Amino acid sequence: MITFKFDLEKQESCYKIVKEKLKTQFYQDLKFYVLPFLPEKFRNRVVFLPEKCEPEKIFKKQKAKIDQLEDSWNKVSKEFIKKLKIYFPKLDSIDIIISPQLYGTIGSYQIKEKEIIIKPRYERKIMGLKKLIITALTHYFFFDYNDKKDKADKDWFDKQSKAAEIENSFFPQRKHKSMLKVLDTEFAGRLAEESSKYLEKLKATSKTQIVKPDNLTKNENIAFNLLLRSKNKLVSFEEISEWLWRENTDEKYSEYAITKLIERLKKKLPKNLIHSQRGVGYLLYV
Repeated sequence: MITFKFDLEKQESCYKIVKEKLKTQFYQDLKFYVLPFLPEKFRNRVVFLPEKCEPEKIFKKQKAKIDQLEDSWNKVSKEFIKKLKIYFPKLDSIDIIISPQLYGTIGSYQIKEKEIIIKPRYERKIMGLKKLIITALTHYFFFDYNDKKDKADKDWFDKQSKAAEIENSFFPQRKHKSMLKVLDTEFAGRLAEESSKYLEKLKATSKTQIVKPDNLTKNENIAFNLLLRSKNKLVSFEEISEWLWRENTDEKYSEYAITKLIERLKKKLPKNLIHSQRGVGYLLYV
């Protein structure tokens, strides 16, 4: 049985859970952007966490979006559930509650012994909700969910091939994009910069230790040192150029060459450390 239920009374608890995940470095390790606002773009990467927990205020502003999601669900639920049973024949053995959240990531879920709570953020669209349900059910029926806590949840991002296989059969025209893929490809340097400042304000800065690779070329080493010296701050193409080519920068300046240099550097560093801002430059998000 799948039911849709928004519970305003539980939103304060949701807020506290997000703050607890900051203490465990869950969001910081995965390089999410933790922000007190939701930007127009890159929302998949954003953890929404205002400075104050004011669920009534947010709900009053966003009620229409929650109602819209529920209306959309009611229109498609019958056919969607029918198809789900093809891939998850034991679907009726568990209860599924769709419980929109005002805070946190674009979508999450909580698995219990005979229950799954689906937690789309309030502005999630119906397609995103369907994908979230498929991912949660795949996790429940095909993997051992009992030990999927913080570290294991991070590992789960890298084990979604089964979810992708099922999802692609539901939506053949829409390529599955796991959260891991989102975090590998969607960058916004300015948001990373704002997130870093906000995490510092929350006293929840990342504890990531940066170790310089020992196989850097001369120019890679220059770029790495510059980004590390300016960590969590955008470094422009012009500034990188000045360090690379010194007095010959006007003659040798090339955004293309810098882009290729950073691409090579990224491959020698842990994932998602270098974030780009199109047309501006790069940032080491630590």
